[in-house]
Amino acid sequence: MVSRAPPIAATDFEAQTGKPPCTLLKARLLDIDILEKVKAIYDLPVVTDVHESHQCEAVGRVADIIQILAFLCRQTDLLVAAAKTGKIINIKKGQFCASSVMVNSAEKIRFAGNQNVMVCERGTMFGYSKASLAPFDLLVVDSNKIRGNKQS
Repeated sequence: MVSRAPPIAATDFEAQTGKPPCTLLKARLLDIDILEKVKAIYDLPVVTDVHESHQCEAVGRVADIIQILAFLCRQTDLLVAAAKTGKIINIKKGQFCASSVMVNSAEKIRFAGNQNVMVCERGTMFGYSKASLAPFDLLVVDSNKIRGNKQS
C-alpha cells in the first residue's frame, strides 16, 4: 500500500528575494488574505516564509508552518518572533553556513519557548550561483542537539 502525504499550500507570501524588480508588485498581491482563503476553501495546511520580525504575528494566524529563509537563518530577532507564534518553525540552512550553525538557530527557537523546530538542508555554495547539495551534511551534527534533547 502506498502512503501519500497530504497536499500542502506552500508559498512565499511576499516573494522579495531573487525576483526581478518588475515582478515585486505582482508578487506582493499574493498576501496573507489569499493564503487564508486557500486554507479555508481547500482545507489545506499552509507553509510560508517570513522576511521580517513584524510579519510573524500575522503570518502565524494563518500558517501552520513558518519558514525562515536560508539567507536569514541566523537572524535572532526573526527567529524569536517566529518562535513566539507557537507554530512549527522550519529553518532553511543557509548555503553559506556550516551545519553546526543550525544547532544555534534551532536553540534560539527553543529558548524563546517553542519546541516545534525543524531544519532543512539547502546545499552549499561553490562559485557563482551554483548550489551543491550535500544530503548527509546535517547528519554530521548530533541530531539530539537539533531536537534539543539532553545527552546522557
